[in-house]
This record gives sequence, structure tokens and C-alpha cells, in this order.
Amino acid sequence: MTAPSLGPLEREILCAIWNGGPTDAETLRRKLTRPLKDATVRTVLRRLEAKVYLTHETVGRTYRYRAVQARRAVAARATRRVLDGSAADPSKCCQTGS
Repeated sequence: MTAPSLGPLEREILCAIWNGGPTDAETLRRKLTRPLKDATVRTVLRRLEAKVYLTHETVGRTYRYRAVQARRAVAARATRRVLDGSAADPSKCCQTGS
């Protein structure tokens, strides 16, 4: 079974956690490159957890998220997905100019 693919915001959040280690939603939101509402960040964190990319522990009343899957494993699966032709639109993978 392959892991679900990631959208651009999911990738950005997952990379921020890989780079910075376990974090809570508010700290993560302040580190992101674009301004996002707190609810948006929390929703994406829950989706990444549902896709089994993240897990959380409760510290007081705060959820601290950490990556479950190593960056290399996720990158390797994404590469295989493209090479196997199972990417969202593999026909665009090797297109050249007009």
C-alpha cells in the first residue's frame, strides 16, 4: 500500500517539522513562509496525521506534532510513484517545450 500523496501546503508543513523537530501548531504557523490562519494549520496537521505522516502527543493542553516517516522514505516513495507512472498526471512528467 502506498502512502497518500501530499499537496503543496502539506509538503511545506511536513518539511518545517522535519527541519525543526516536534512542534505545536502555533509555533509552526509562525515559522511558515506564508500567513495562514491557525485553523488552517491545525486542519493540515490533522490531515497529515490521518495520512500517517505525523503523530502527536499531548503536553498539557497542547498537541505537539512530530514526523512518523523519515524524509528519505517519503522522497523515495514519491520518486517511485513518478517513475512507475502512478503520479497524478504522469504525461506531464517528461514534456518538453511546445
